[in-house]
Amino acid sequence: MLNLTNNEKAIVTFLLVALLAGSIVHYCKVKSSGIITYAPQPAEKEVLLSQIVNINKAGKIDLTRLEGIGPGLAQRIVAYREKFGPFRSKRDISNVKGIGPKTFEKIKGSISLE
Repeated sequence: MLNLTNNEKAIVTFLLVALLAGSIVHYCKVKSSGIITYAPQPAEKEVLLSQIVNINKAGKIDLTRLEGIGPGLAQRIVAYREKFGPFRSKRDISNVKGIGPKTFEKIKGSISLE
């Protein structure tokens, strides 16, 4: 096999121990951080997206469940509603900056006024 000198064996052993120690430290940090990663399964995502959202009562979190609506756009929807009052028709949501025809087409089946 390999003929290593005592110094080479010591170096290889040190590197393996250092690698093992680093892996253990990393594992402990990740484990104790409390961060839980969760990605909804496709079926769960469809259920979330298929729920009807009342655009006159929904908060930012509920609005982000609509396809194509992120936190920033949800905030603009709430601000628009506070400034101009409740939406009178589904199409009125198109008056919010950032909601164009494509976005409206994506969400029109998932929104309600009541």
